[in-house]
Amino acid sequence: IGDLHVYQTSSQSKTIRVATNTTKVAQIDLFKKLFSRYGHIWIGKPDKRGARKIVCYLNLTFKFLLPKDRIPTWIEDKLSNQIAFCAGYFDAEGTVCLVRNMATASVKSQDKEVIFLFYYCLKSLDIVCGEPNLARLAGSFDKSGVISNKDVLQVSIYRKDSLVAFFEFFEK
Repeated sequence: IGDLHVYQTSSQSKTIRVATNTTKVAQIDLFKKLFSRYGHIWIGKPDKRGARKIVCYLNLTFKFLLPKDRIPTWIEDKLSNQIAFCAGYFDAEGTVCLVRNMATASVKSQDKEVIFLFYYCLKSLDIVCGEPNLARLAGSFDKSGVISNKDVLQVSIYRKDSLVAFFEFFEK
């Protein structure tokens, strides 16, 4: 869950498509190191942001990578596992930026379950954040021209004390 987009090319197919977009050479190298033994790696030309699309087609032995209907119980059952999951997910999908000259940390996803886990995890750590809200409607395009298949939800942290607590907590 996060950096890789993984799906079976059709319900009857014996092929799994794994793809990502990145501007980081290290991520391209990691992708190649992980998958080049198992399938051909295709790397696209940089887009206007400098991001490259990387794709590999794999056989069904990589079925374990396919999206699941829900977050595994072993993550949901223990706060320390939720925190580790959220830290990894934020690393993959989170954003830190300035909004009206104020630092903001946010995470966006089409996966409602992930967003709510993230929200409840932050609340359990006494980190003040906004409730999950709609960032973009299904069918709309992001700044890069990518269409959203589902509504995109987000959780954001705006308060300075909560931002500090958030980064200190995940630093551990």
